Amino acid sequence: MPPPSSALPPSAQELYSLLVHFPSPATYDEASAAGALSREEFAEAVARLEALSLIEVRDGRLLPRSPETALLSLLTGQQEDLSSMMESLPALGKHFRHGAEAEDSSPVVAKLTGRAEMVRGLNRLIGGARRTIRVFEKPPFGESNPVEDSEESTLSRGVGTRVVYESSVLSHPDHMANLEAMAELGEESKVRDRLPFKMLLVDGSEAMIPLGGPGQVATSALHLRPSVLTDALDELFAATWELSVPAFAADESSLDLDSDERELLRLLATGIKDEAIARRLGVSTRTVSRKVNALLERMGSTNRFQAGVTAAKRGWI
Repeated sequence: MPPPSSALPPSAQELYSLLVHFPSPATYDEASAAGALSREEFAEAVARLEALSLIEVRDGRLLPRSPETALLSLLTGQQEDLSSMMESLPALGKHFRHGAEAEDSSPVVAKLTGRAEMVRGLNRLIGGARRTIRVFEKPPFGESNPVEDSEESTLSRGVGTRVVYESSVLSHPDHMANLEAMAELGEESKVRDRLPFKMLLVDGSEAMIPLGGPGQVATSALHLRPSVLTDALDELFAATWELSVPAFAADESSLDLDSDERELLRLLATGIKDEAIARRLGVSTRTVSRKVNALLERMGSTNRFQAGVTAAKRGWI
């Protein structure tokens, strides 16, 4: 399998960083002279950055996109690559063995069929966690959440637990209540507008990915043993965590924002709709719209999601 299309080689990273620091869009000659890349490396880096839409070549000048936009673009590419890889995992697992452990006959990827077997596998993974648990959580949800049910014991043992929830979770009062209860036990949680799939990753080395069609509760799952695949999932989680926003607003105020305004900014960053925001704040959708427009004007933001992300990154929420 070829490397992910979103991979960014060191030469391209170096050139992108150089272009971002130029006071104005640089010409080919200016950018080439300012860096330490050879002619061939420079040409390859330009081609790679342009292919990933991280720069635009216009009138002989190299125009970089903003770092935030560039990072989001790379993450989206990684998510698409990994989603595509998931479809191939069962076949790949038949042939791939981790490192030099050729004598180990256990496949790197195994399919757990039936919800009972899947739940047993989830409980085994969580029960064996020693350092960290990382979770992507998104709808649909079953009648019970086996990860959440087992998580209490791991939190009590001091296992560092981080969960990224898809923003639609905030629209469900019952799920929000569970999220708040887990936070009180020590779970760290963030929210993102969209996640590629559900996932449980334990100690950065063993994972489980539930399988199910759109809108269907999973009744089977892929179990991934330590390999380059779990390494990739660990990196994907870390990148997603950095780009997500806190599930709960901070207590401290800043920029003269009251508690409702801070909560509104946090909800904007998750990407949920006005109706869900109105229910959370206990106001009408018209009031939400009016408050949002006022905040955008104060912050100089061009759209709602940008305002929420900016507020999170600057520590306002």
